[in-house]
Amino acid sequence: MIIVSIQKVDFGLVVPGRIMEEDLKIKNKSSDSVVLKVLCICTNEVFLDHDEYVYSVRKASNYDYNEKYFILLPPNSSIHLKVALKVPNYYKRLELTGTVDISIKHVEGKLVIPISSFNHVPRITCSKELHSDQFGFKVIRLAHKKGKKQEFKIPFKNTSPRPLTVECDFYKDEQEKKSFLKPLEFFCHPNFTIIPARSQGLIKVIVKPSDTYGF
Repeated sequence: MIIVSIQKVDFGLVVPGRIMEEDLKIKNKSSDSVVLKVLCICTNEVFLDHDEYVYSVRKASNYDYNEKYFILLPPNSSIHLKVALKVPNYYKRLELTGTVDISIKHVEGKLVIPISSFNHVPRITCSKELHSDQFGFKVIRLAHKKGKKQEFKIPFKNTSPRPLTVECDFYKDEQEKKSFLKPLEFFCHPNFTIIPARSQGLIKVIVKPSDTYGF
């Protein structure tokens, strides 16, 4: 009675925060109108209470993502859907499994399309990083000349098999956010860079004396 354009959905290797979509077309080959129920769910128990859809579906004509759709499909007509994945910000490697279940009102049984992807946690390394016993974490030492504005190009390597957009920001203690408490200001320009898969990129860090230090 109905045919679908795909038998499975495989998004492959994905990283946290990424959004991807796959086309799904359903055609009603019968001479009668049918009411379809399309249910798209993630089957990982760890995401059962997740506040956003991991897998969802939408009509190609709009961006209303839902877990469930009811569709009236006239005879010999078709509908174009998008199966969507929004990778959770989950920093462990695991397979993200799910299904698209398609059923027809008043007709027994359902068509199940499996969905899969693999959450890959990217790793960034820096050849200039050192471990600080004093602070208990890794640091990058910069040799700054007093009273001078300087630029430092710091190399970072993307060990992931996919390109990554790396953003840089500097942590500021809540009690020391006002610039007059610190003699130096740190910032990046631009504050992000795209590093190709298994390659090295540079982030430019600018260090300059604070204009308001001591006031």
